[in-house]
Amino acid sequence: MRCLSAAFISGFLALAARHVDGLDITVSGTQNGEPIPASELTFSNWEDGPLRWRPENIAERPGNNKFAATAAANPTADSPSYCGSINRSTASNRVKSITGAWQHPNCRVQTDKELRQAAAPKVVIGHGTSVVLYAGSYCQVRNWAGKVDNYLYWEWYPLNESQILNKIPVAPGDWIQATIDMPSPTSAQIVLTNFSKQTAITIILYNGTELVGTEAIWMVEAPYLANNYQPIYPRFDTIWITEANATLQNGSKLGIMGSVQSQVPNQCRSWEYDDTAVELIQLWPGTGSGVASPGAAS
Repeated sequence: MRCLSAAFISGFLALAARHVDGLDITVSGTQNGEPIPASELTFSNWEDGPLRWRPENIAERPGNNKFAATAAANPTADSPSYCGSINRSTASNRVKSITGAWQHPNCRVQTDKELRQAAAPKVVIGHGTSVVLYAGSYCQVRNWAGKVDNYLYWEWYPLNESQILNKIPVAPGDWIQATIDMPSPTSAQIVLTNFSKQTAITIILYNGTELVGTEAIWMVEAPYLANNYQPIYPRFDTIWITEANATLQNGSKLGIMGSVQSQVPNQCRSWEYDDTAVELIQLWPGTGSGVASPGAAS
């Protein structure tokens, strides 16, 4: 498995500060060890309408996940918008940090019947359906324009709309790592690292909506857009979310093993791989993805 060493992330200089939707935000970054100019550390909402987290109540059903690569008695769940793993704690022992790494998907048109298709691998700290903080990467196929857009992005829902880092390059196959650390329920530090381009962005947030995180989630979402438009997934190769772990307030750990496995019927599916907390997210057969081994991401 690829060793995602972050040794090159050092010497951050705070370059940009702003106030967005009640959040106090400080942004800094480096590329190849050099500070990124403040003019490059800009956010925007999606030009055709903001990406939005869509709160949803997931109906769990017990039993073995029939797609599991190893035997596991995990409950599974159906979701209208994402595939991934959900592991839970309690409000008295909140999720303090979460991390995960993946190769940014190579998104292609799945069908010409849908004008917009999107996939977003991300890590999430959540509290039911009310408050979430997430960070990850995002690809969108604009079928009418023949374009695929690739970005890093984040959101503290419901306080602000999804924020796209619109001048930081991301390409299919790039190794991305997203880490969220919450020293308090109203403050957080997000680090988005592109190891392939030797780029690291740190986003420090204050005065967020109080989030006593009871859920650690590793997912690939087809995010809702303006007017609750739900795009389908594009075609993408199997996504392995690796280095997946979360730390609770008392210092104990959560990982993929034992979590609820969420799937979008006829779109994508998720399962545990092994005790090293590796997760596989794959399109359903017939939607344009084959199964790869985790060694393919080494």
